Amino acid sequence: MVARPMIAAPFVYWGVKVLRNPHAQVPKAEPVTDRLKPLLSRAAPQLPSETKDLVRINAAVHTGGGSMLAWGWFPRISSLALAASMVP
Repeated sequence: MVARPMIAAPFVYWGVKVLRNPHAQVPKAEPVTDRLKPLLSRAAPQLPSETKDLVRINAAVHTGGGSMLAWGWFPRISSLALAASMVP
């Protein structure tokens, strides 16, 4: 009962922090996004390809998934989304 909010809290905290200032994480994310850009452009051309936008999407997944996990809404799906967003 207490474990889910405790696990979710760092995801929500860092997700909101990065949403407020994504430019701080862009240099760290560039090596990963540079490898993913060709794959993303072929698989989903409607997604943005700038690193800053991809960092924001990842932060939104962390914030949303962490909130859902903390409240117990769709805990398996939110856990899967959080785990998938952590894999580079």
